[in-house]
Amino acid sequence: MADVWTEWLHPEGAEVLASYTDGPLPGVPALTRHPVGAGAAWYVGTRLDEPETDRLAVRLVDEAGVRPAAQAPTGVEVIRRRDGERSWLFAINHTGSEVRLAVTGTELLTGAECAGELTVPAGEVAVVREDRADGPA
Repeated sequence: MADVWTEWLHPEGAEVLASYTDGPLPGVPALTRHPVGAGAAWYVGTRLDEPETDRLAVRLVDEAGVRPAAQAPTGVEVIRRRDGERSWLFAINHTGSEVRLAVTGTELLTGAECAGELTVPAGEVAVVREDRADGPA
């Protein structure tokens, strides 16, 4: 649902995904998608409410092929950095409970070896230099 403004859009070859149903511009496109190269340009001509914004974000992330650096529970940030030959996994546990992540390598803050599993205590951070043979390249 849109709730603040509307724009008069001319799709000019873009696919119309949603149109206004009432207000000053009924029937005018509100959301468009135009394939460009290997991707797409999206245009939202209004402010979407939170549920619609969430649905659109999920679709955009899925269509772009974005995948998490590692499987982690809600409240745990996981970021992977690479330099071409090596990779490091950064885990920030914002929760009140310890979490376990599937990772192999050396935890650089403690020096501990991770043989397939890393435990990150509640409110803590871990940085793992991943083993090339077992970790992502």
